[in-house]
Amino acid sequence: MHKVFIVEDEEILREGMKKNINWEEAGYEFSGTAKDGEEALTLIRECMPDIIITDIKMPFMNGLEMSKIIKEENPSIKIIVLTGYDEFDFAREAISIGADEYLLKPFSAKKLLNSLSQISEKIIKEKEEKVLTYEKYILEKELLKTFENKGENIQEFYKNDNEIIEDFFKFGKLTEIDSFVNNYVKNLNESSINSYIYTYYIFMNLFMSTSKFLKNIGEVKLEDIFPEIKDIEFFCIETHNDNRLKEAIRDIFFKVINFRENHKTDKYGAIIEEAKSFIRKNLSNPDLSLNLVAYNIHVSPNHFSSIFKNSTGESFTDFLIKIRIEKAKELLNSTTLKTYEISEKIGYPDSHYFSYIFKKNTGLTPSEFKKNS
Repeated sequence: MHKVFIVEDEEILREGMKKNINWEEAGYEFSGTAKDGEEALTLIRECMPDIIITDIKMPFMNGLEMSKIIKEENPSIKIIVLTGYDEFDFAREAISIGADEYLLKPFSAKKLLNSLSQISEKIIKEKEEKVLTYEKYILEKELLKTFENKGENIQEFYKNDNEIIEDFFKFGKLTEIDSFVNNYVKNLNESSINSYIYTYYIFMNLFMSTSKFLKNIGEVKLEDIFPEIKDIEFFCIETHNDNRLKEAIRDIFFKVINFRENHKTDKYGAIIEEAKSFIRKNLSNPDLSLNLVAYNIHVSPNHFSSIFKNSTGESFTDFLIKIRIEKAKELLNSTTLKTYEISEKIGYPDSHYFSYIFKKNTGLTPSEFKKNS
């Protein structure tokens, strides 16, 4: 049973909560009351309740001051704040300093019990998580003993294993996954591969390497790609019992490499679009160059040249000429501008050079193109 303590300066309300609820029948142990925060602190430190129900406005020490002290001394104690409609700012402040729930006055016994039920579930969940953390600690200790008994250096084992995994995450291809996983599984400790503790180590290590890799390439949570990490123990047991070790490892590598490739495409796509936009806006600039574009989109010239060619299938120079010729055609078709004026508008100060480039790419001189269109 969870222990409940009430702090309320209004005697009618304090006694009403105490007497109108059958605490034991509801599944709680009633551990006491106090009329203000100062009196409550002494009693709370003695009986150590799980849940405190407290008013905000009280003499001597109000509920906010008391809650802050309690949360600092024992963060695991849950606090339900009682507040009126005109005290919402106080309620918000109470939540900010660690209160877990608030109830608007007046409230029924049913509403109070509903709030207590939610808080109780939270307490139970937190205790389960603590047990889980302890079990993980025990598993890691057992794993460490396993390696020490075999005379192996656990730090070196982690280091070597992680380096291989992280290198593949960085440079491996989707078509190479099967081969890599086959070799990876083959090199695992065959005498221990059937034990649950070893399976747990393998996946914990893989997920740690995955988490590190994902942090380096984008804002993404590990559980968004691998929801199974939320219950790693169940995942390991299920995988181990079904003898799906290789399949599960392959799935991890496939998801990571696939995410890397999609992220790369998205990332470079934005850079290329930014570059194309800059080129179109500055088409009349005769000094427009790969270096100038790279500088303005904050990418090194060599890197920009490489990703531009890989993303568009053409070099920066070829693309720039193509865009300038397209713009020239548009101006020849829709304006009465002279050849030298169009030449200047698309970044060619020398009209003779413009005519040469135009004919080389279209088979016609600017004048011939205008006449034919």
